[in-house]
Amino acid sequence: MLSCIPPWYMVETTLPLIESFNRCGEFQRLVEEDGVHGVTSNPTIFDKASAAGTTYDDALRLLLSADPDRDALTLFENLEIEDLQIAANILRPVYGQPNGSDGFVSIEVSSRLAYDTAGSPAFVESPKPA
Repeated sequence: MLSCIPPWYMVETTLPLIESFNRCGEFQRLVEEDGVHGVTSNPTIFDKASAAGTTYDDALRLLLSADPDRDALTLFENLEIEDLQIAANILRPVYGQPNGSDGFVSIEVSSRLAYDTAGSPAFVESPKPA
């Protein structure tokens, strides 16, 4: 099961912080049964989880077969955005609830931009890989 757990924080105001978004259905269950209402990514945790397991091996092979010269940052962004798209699809019914205040998915800006007042907004506004 650990090989299915990518590095995400799921946050809901009445639940503790959980680190277990995954591509194998656990996030779906947490949303449907445990009331998780949002998720945000964290590059540091993503790095640790992707290095420790095989969760992303197939996706990495596919990305590298299409472009063997992709750099690590581009690979990370592709995988992160793919996971965020999966999470957004799962959270769509939550977002569609009457007040529309839940069901959000976000990406934390990399810590390497923490003191870069020009780089942080530029990163946020830059086009991301599809």
